[in-house]
Amino acid sequence: MSEIFYCGRGPGPDSPFVAPFNGEATWRDEPDGTRTCSYCGSLHPDDFLDIMQHYAAGEEGYRFSTTSKGYKAYGNRPGVRNAGDGGIKFYTAHLPDDRTEFDVAWKAAVNRLVDQMGLA
Repeated sequence: MSEIFYCGRGPGPDSPFVAPFNGEATWRDEPDGTRTCSYCGSLHPDDFLDIMQHYAAGEEGYRFSTTSKGYKAYGNRPGVRNAGDGGIKFYTAHLPDDRTEFDVAWKAAVNRLVDQMGLA
């Protein structure tokens, strides 16, 4: 069983609500091998990092997109059509404490997205 943590999108450990409504969560294993938060459905930061790196490298089938919401982005692996097939969204509430590698991958993925859209 996965370690229990408190999702940053939930009310927190001091909430008067009973789990899972207080944000208590675990990482679920999805069909594509990614892990998602059992509370909010966000991809695990390591899995989203992996997707961004593959996308930035131009690997076939990997997708990445930003949103108008500063706290959310999308990314998925080949063969993932929707959330039933695997993780597809990432919430910044799950950013790692050390964001160095994450920030490098984010910049590379955004640059490739901009290039693909012809905005560069």
